[in-house]
Amino acid sequence: MEALLELADGRPVVEDAAQSQGARRHGRGAYGRIAATGFHPGENLGGHGDAGAVLTDEDELAGAVRLIGDHGARDESRQERFGLNSRMDAPQAVVLRAAGGHCPAPVHLQPAFRPPGYGQGSYPVAERAARELLSPPLHPHLTQAQRPRVVEVLETALGAGDRPGG
Repeated sequence: MEALLELADGRPVVEDAAQSQGARRHGRGAYGRIAATGFHPGENLGGHGDAGAVLTDEDELAGAVRLIGDHGARDESRQERFGLNSRMDAPQAVVLRAAGGHCPAPVHLQPAFRPPGYGQGSYPVAERAARELLSPPLHPHLTQAQRPRVVEVLETALGAGDRPGG
């Protein structure tokens, strides 16, 4: 990043932070004025569809991004600039919130999102995944002190203590 900033010669740098939530280099998070991250299902912090976030510590720039993402309007009576409807919808927020930990039930079994006529057994693959997948806390904010506890819980869950050499 240092070489890229030097090459930019004072011009603003927009970072693609899609694979680096929480990452730091030489004590810093972002290097540019603004960073963008995606929540596509294939990303580190994947959601259920397309979504993303723009990150900056500059108030004026953050305000401009919010304005563009809300139809270019500060209130319902006046649009100040061209904008888009880029607000995240509730189902996407639920999936992203669950991405920080394990969701014990698939979305179609959550009361707020249960489609009429669907229930237990409607999506057996999703239901099996919710029962069987492990979602250990693996993220950049996991401290050295927390790691042994994660290993201990995983070993207990997997029955490693009951096996020879475990």
